[in-house]
Amino acid sequence: MADREESPRQGCRSVSVIVIGNGPSAATGSRGDEIDLFDTVVRCNQFQCEPPFAEHVGRKTDVWFTCGDFTNDLRGATHRKKTFRHPDLYRQTIFVGFGNILGYRSFAKLKARYERKPTKDRLLGVCQELVGRLQDAMPLDAPVGDGRMHGIPSTGLLAIAHFLEIIGEPVVHIHGFDFFEGSENGAKHHYFAKYKRSGQHGWHTGEPERRLVDQWRAEGRVLSLIPEESSAGLGG
Repeated sequence: MADREESPRQGCRSVSVIVIGNGPSAATGSRGDEIDLFDTVVRCNQFQCEPPFAEHVGRKTDVWFTCGDFTNDLRGATHRKKTFRHPDLYRQTIFVGFGNILGYRSFAKLKARYERKPTKDRLLGVCQELVGRLQDAMPLDAPVGDGRMHGIPSTGLLAIAHFLEIIGEPVVHIHGFDFFEGSENGAKHHYFAKYKRSGQHGWHTGEPERRLVDQWRAEGRVLSLIPEESSAGLGG
């Protein structure tokens, strides 16, 4: 399938790029105005920019990374507690299929709707080679035997890697990356969540992602918006 090999290389480098994770730490520090000054602000999945969150995460969104569950309804409707957004709202929407056939089919259907639109170049599929490279770079500490798809790169991690590896940005700033810390004890995964979730995140493994981001940080390629932050959160 052609969509499986699509590499979103369109776009040019920005003077400054920031990827906002959805971890609880994003909604702290009152950095909204500072975030909105970046040339390219990247957000993920069901991000929220309305009050009271705007003070902390800002309002500007240039690029939206979505795992696809939130683009099926293009009318901007809300269904089953999910917020659906129209890709035309952003300079670019990048669809993350996670390498499964349903993801490819969803993207293919969505892309087909856009083929005759003047904004069709705004909708892209994530580079599947990049997904594999990230998985190779962060092996799991131990095998997982419950049959779930643990170890899939989170949407936030893919967004960082996209700008570093595909676009070629020399530096990417991040904010709100907590790598699902505390989720085993019932902490919230996302800053906008109303309720805490029990148990480990079902799809992603935070510690290997933290180590990879720490490596990029040591190389000077990733900088935290708040310098004293330790590697802080995906919550994609």
